[in-house]
Amino acid sequence: VELIRTICRALPHGVKLVVKMHPGLDGMLEISALRALRAIPNCVLVNTSHRALDIARDALGVIVINSTVALEALLIDRPVIVLGLWAFSGHGLTIDVPSLNSLPEAFATARDF
Repeated sequence: VELIRTICRALPHGVKLVVKMHPGLDGMLEISALRALRAIPNCVLVNTSHRALDIARDALGVIVINSTVALEALLIDRPVIVLGLWAFSGHGLTIDVPSLNSLPEAFATARDF
């Protein structure tokens, strides 16, 4: 929840974060965590049954920790912000975030990516 809250605080004004949990976590989050996420004004939770590619098509960009969703987003020309180590990090294909303090700069870079 804190990671999502931190990302949402760093988003540009008027931008929402759409959160799709990993399907393997479906039903594993406590209700209190889901309520906390729903209470974040610029956070939108979507069901794990939504296709990530469909969500990415409608998005300004995609944020991942380590996910194949990043590859799908790259294939449809969406900027990808990577918060962890990913196979394609460090090759100029993604916006790699070394620390959460770098998120505002990463969002600015994504606008022009």
